[in-house]
Amino acid sequence: MHNGGELVMEGVSADVLAELDSCSEPLDDKDIPSCSVPILPSLEIGDGDADLFGDLESPWSGGQRRNDVPWNKLSRDSNGPEDFPGGGSQDDPDLIYDYGDADTLQVELSELYSYSEVPEFLCNYHAFLEHWDTWRKGAPDVHTGSRDVSWEALPERTKLSFMENVLEHCERQEAPIRSEACRTALYLLQGAFLHIEKDHVLMVARDNAFRFHRLGALKLFVQLLLLEADAPRNLIRLPALSIADSKQMRTLCNILYSMVELMRRPDGMDSSHDEQRRELAEELGSVIFGKTIILQSLFELFLKFASGSAPHYPLKKILLLIWKILLASGGGMFELKKDKNERRAAAGLSPISEDTLEVAGRMRASTPPLSASEMVDGGKGRRNSTLSKYKTQPSNGSADTNAPAFWFSNVQESDEPPNVDDEREDIKEELEVKHIEHPTKRTDSQPEAFTTRPELPWSKSLPWTPKVRQEEIDRFIHTSRDKFVGVSLPDDNATLIGLPKPIEESIQVMRKYVYVSLSDVQLAKEKAIAKYPMSQKDDGVADSPVERMYQALLLQMGNYVIALLKVLLASSPTTKAKPDSLNVVTDVLPEHPPTNVIQSMRMTVDTNRHKEILVKTISSVILLLLKQLKTNHVYQFETVAQHLVMANCMALILKFLNQNIMGHVLARNEVPVLNYPACCYLTSPEISKEQLEVMGDQVIVWRNLHSCINLMRVLNKLAKWKRSRILVLVLFKSAAILKRALRVRHCVMQLYTLKALKLQSKFLGRQWRRMNMRTLSAIYEKVRHRLMDDWAYGNVPEHEVKRVDCQVEERKLRVLLDVFNNRRYHHILRPNAPYVQPGLEEFQSLDHSLAGALSMRVSLPDNFRYDYEEWLKREVFEAQIDWDQLLLQKTLT
Repeated sequence: MHNGGELVMEGVSADVLAELDSCSEPLDDKDIPSCSVPILPSLEIGDGDADLFGDLESPWSGGQRRNDVPWNKLSRDSNGPEDFPGGGSQDDPDLIYDYGDADTLQVELSELYSYSEVPEFLCNYHAFLEHWDTWRKGAPDVHTGSRDVSWEALPERTKLSFMENVLEHCERQEAPIRSEACRTALYLLQGAFLHIEKDHVLMVARDNAFRFHRLGALKLFVQLLLLEADAPRNLIRLPALSIADSKQMRTLCNILYSMVELMRRPDGMDSSHDEQRRELAEELGSVIFGKTIILQSLFELFLKFASGSAPHYPLKKILLLIWKILLASGGGMFELKKDKNERRAAAGLSPISEDTLEVAGRMRASTPPLSASEMVDGGKGRRNSTLSKYKTQPSNGSADTNAPAFWFSNVQESDEPPNVDDEREDIKEELEVKHIEHPTKRTDSQPEAFTTRPELPWSKSLPWTPKVRQEEIDRFIHTSRDKFVGVSLPDDNATLIGLPKPIEESIQVMRKYVYVSLSDVQLAKEKAIAKYPMSQKDDGVADSPVERMYQALLLQMGNYVIALLKVLLASSPTTKAKPDSLNVVTDVLPEHPPTNVIQSMRMTVDTNRHKEILVKTISSVILLLLKQLKTNHVYQFETVAQHLVMANCMALILKFLNQNIMGHVLARNEVPVLNYPACCYLTSPEISKEQLEVMGDQVIVWRNLHSCINLMRVLNKLAKWKRSRILVLVLFKSAAILKRALRVRHCVMQLYTLKALKLQSKFLGRQWRRMNMRTLSAIYEKVRHRLMDDWAYGNVPEHEVKRVDCQVEERKLRVLLDVFNNRRYHHILRPNAPYVQPGLEEFQSLDHSLAGALSMRVSLPDNFRYDYEEWLKREVFEAQIDWDQLLLQKTLT
C-alpha cells in the first residue's frame, strides 16, 4: 500500500525476511551488484534466529573458494563442502506421481475429516436410523421388516421421498431437529456406509449427491451455513476451543464439500450427469439470494477467522470448500487450457498445442546435487547403504542379466572434475534406482511402491519448441543494423539490407518461432486505450464465473491475500510456535484431552496432517486464482500478484522450502485405518499401537509433494518477466534453497525449480555458473529455450543493476492497475463518485445544480434499509428543527 509516497510490504511478519537474510557473512559490494529494493523493510536478525544456510559458501559472500578441500572432492554443482545436512543425495528414489488439480476422490474426501471426527460417523448413522423410523411410520407405502435398512436396496422413489423429508426437517426452526436432519443428510452423502460394501460407498455417495442437487439442496445448505456462522456464540472458553465449538458448522461444511467434490468430477464413460454438472458450476459462480456469490461469503468467513473475531470456525473445511468451488466454477487445468485456446482463436492467435504437464511427465528426473558427506568422501560413505537400499530384487526369482542398468540422465563423464575416483564408473553399472510410485498408477505386475523406472523413449531433440518475442527480434535487428551498417531506422523492423548473411538467416529462423501470448494482446489493447481514450473503447466486460469472482473479491482482495499467507505461515513446518501466532488447529483438538500415550500419538499425527492439508489447500487456492485470472485478463492476474508480492509471499515460499525438503515430501502423517471410508467400519473409536503405526498399501502420502509443486509454480508466476522481483530472489539468496529442492526427484517439481533458477542465472555471476555446471546442464535440457535469452552466459553490469529501482517498477505497475480497475470496476471501488477517464478531465461537465445533487445515486448499506423506519423516527420525527431559521437567506448564502 502507499504510505507517504513509499511502497510498504505488509501481511506476513518481518521474521520471515529476517530468517532469509541471516547469512553468516555480509555481502561485499564489489562481489554482488547492489540494488535498491525499497519495497522491503529493514531486515533485523535476532539472537535466536537460526542461520538459514548453515555454513554454505556463496559466490557473493565475500569469501574465497576453500583451498583446503581438493578439487576432486568438490562437485561443480555445489556451493561448497558444507551442504545442507540430511538433505538427501543423488541416490534418492524417483517419485512417480501424476500431478494434477487434485488427488483421487477417496484421498480428497478423507482429507476433509480429521481423526478427531471419527466418532461422529456413528452419530450420523444413529441420526439416520431415528429419522428413518419416524418417517417410515408416516409413510404407508414403505414396507421394511428391519430397522437396519440397506439404502442400496431401496427403490428410487423411496429414496427421493425420504430425502425430501430430510430437507424439510433441515428448514425447521427448532435447532435440535435441524441438526439431526443435517446429520442424516451427511450420512447419505458419506455413502450410507452400513450394510454396503466398502467398494460401493463412493458410488452410492455420488448418486445421493446428484439426488440432493436435483431437489435444490445446495442453496438450502449454503443458507444454513451462513445463518449458523452469524449465530451468537459464547466464547468464554476461548483458550480451550475444540471441535465441540463448531459441531453444526462442520456438519454443514462437510455436506457442501461432499456435494461439490462428488459432483464436479467426471464419471468416465458415463455422461448422464454432464448437464447437471454444468448446472452446478453455473450455480456456484452465480449470485445467490440477490447479494453475492458463494465464494465471497466463504472468504468473509475465512477473514473473520484470520482476524481473530471467530476463532471457532472450522478453518480447514472452509478453505477446502473455497478450493473445490474455485475448481468447479472456474475450471481446472484442462478447462483453463481449453478456454485459453478459445480466447486465442478469438484474438486471431494460433492455439497452444504443448501441455506443460504432459511434456514434463515424459522427462527423466535429474540427478540432484551431492550432499555434504558425498562431496567430502567422494561418495564412498553411502555407497554400500545405497546399493542395499535401492538394489532391485527380481520379482520372479530370476534376474535379467541383459537388462540395462539405470543411467543417470544428466551425469556424463565430461561432467566430473578431473582426478575423480574411478570406482564411480563401476557403481554406475551396478546401481539400479527404485522409484516411489503413485498408488493409482500401479499395476498387477508392479505391486510394490518401489519399482524400477520404465524405459523412456530416447529423443535426440529438446522437449520444447523454442519461443521468441517480436520485441526481442526488433531489438536484435536495430542492434545489428547499428553495428554492421551504422544506420538507425527506428520505425523500420523489416529491412535487412546491408546485414551479413548469417544475421539474415538467424532473423529468418527467429521469425519462425515468434510467439504472441494472449497477455501481449491484452496489454497492447490497454496501452491503446490509455493513449487514445476518445477513439479506442473498451470491448466491455464479458460475463463469466471468473469475472464475477474477481468483481466480488476485488474490494477486499488485499485482506484475503494477507489472511491466506498468515494461515500458510502458521501451518508451515519451519515456523516457530509463538504465543501470539494464529491458532490453526482448533478444529482438530478433541473435546477431551488425551489420557494415554496412544491418544497423544494419534493427536500429534492428526495435528501434523491437519497443517499439511492446510498448506496444500492454500497453495492450490493461490495457484488457481492466479491461473484463472491470467486466462481472463492479465491485469486481473497482476492485481493479485502484486498483493502477494507486497505481503512477502516470495519470502514465505522460500522460508517453507528451506527445510529437509525430501524428508518433508516423504513424511507419513497418516493412519490408514482412520481414513475415510475405512473409519466408517471401525467397531471402536480406540485403536491399538499396531494400527497406528501400520501404513497399509499406501507407502507415501503425496500431499506434501503437491504443495511443494504448487508453491514453486506460484514463485515462478510472481517473478516471471519482473526484473525487480527476480533481484529480490537474488538478494534472498534463493539459489541455495532451490538447489536443495532439486533433490526431490520428480519431473514437474524439478522443472519449475530449474525455471526459477534460470530466472536468476545472469544475476548470480560467472563463479556461481562455473561451480554449478550440472545445474545449468539440467536447465538447458529441461526448460524451454528463449532464442534471445542470455541466461547461460550473460552478466549484468553493476551500474545497470543499480539503475533498477524496484520501487519505481512496482509503482508504475500499480498505476496501470489502478487505471484498469477504475475504468472497469468504478461502480465497485467508488460507487458514490462519478468516473472520469484519465486524459479527458477537461471535457468532463460540471454539475452544480441542486437537482443534480439530489439525483445522484448513493449506495446505502443493507442494514440501513432494515432500520429505515427507526432512522426516520430518530432523525426526522423526534428531531427539533427550526425550519424558519434554516431557510433564512443569510444561512443559504
